[in-house]
Amino acid sequence: MNNSKIRDMETKTLRLPEEMVKQLTDNGQKMLNPALIEFVQQSFADRKAAMLDIKGVFTSPEWIALADSLNGTMITDEFRYNRDAFIIHCEDAELYESSFSKHGADKKAVCEKIKGLTAIQVATVYRRIETYWEKCGEIDLQKWSEF
Repeated sequence: MNNSKIRDMETKTLRLPEEMVKQLTDNGQKMLNPALIEFVQQSFADRKAAMLDIKGVFTSPEWIALADSLNGTMITDEFRYNRDAFIIHCEDAELYESSFSKHGADKKAVCEKIKGLTAIQVATVYRRIETYWEKCGEIDLQKWSEF
């Protein structure tokens, strides 16, 4: 690593569970700092690729309906990658709150699209919607939904 890259780095203390350190370093075969940097860089690349995978899957009204249906919902790891649970959520959101029809979206069409998603793509849809709700005061919903 050259000196300019070292100067651009910030020193932070980080506490990681021992099992995580073992996994990151291949049981001590790698140095922790470079292994962690590599892991984070790969995670960013994976997230970007996953986001590109879901681009164009849902229409603007479908994105708005999905966001509306998940407003205030905390997604746990048990559900984050689960297509069937996501579909059940959508069905319930339409049944109890008309989350899809009130935005001009077809719940059945959305559920069919979800059936075609991989577990990582499901998690990416959730992540995109969570990001919207975290910054909804700064993001125009209509522009966000045109994805």
